[in-house]
Amino acid sequence: TVQPSGIDVPYHLQGNLRWYTNERLEHRMLLRKQPLMRLALEKWWDCAERDDDDNIPEKEYRRVCRDLMGVLMPGFPKADVEKIIQEDWVADSRGQAALSQSLWYDAIFNLADTWCETDKQFEYVAFLDALFAFAFPD
Repeated sequence: TVQPSGIDVPYHLQGNLRWYTNERLEHRMLLRKQPLMRLALEKWWDCAERDDDDNIPEKEYRRVCRDLMGVLMPGFPKADVEKIIQEDWVADSRGQAALSQSLWYDAIFNLADTWCETDKQFEYVAFLDALFAFAFPD
């Protein structure tokens, strides 16, 4: 988006308060439970490397984040990428040593929720499907 001053604002720094009304937040939380959304989240869970307790370890979380940030924010300085991943890990792990299935689903859903321009299930699922190959290339 171009600001009136002519300064380009990177997509990841843009925001719109209309997405944060109680009604919109509730709609998006219900979206997470929709069948197509659940299938998309399950695909990400099934392909992520898990530890002996069937959780996503921090190392795998960081790998996936690095791969995705390379696609979503190409050319972003490595030190800044690592800082963002650390902040996201703290938020997404909620103090746990690894991500349970529920925490992983929340993290992946929030990724789509952050980057999609609408709150339509189709867009969220299409976004996650498009990114999936970058997170799990094998």
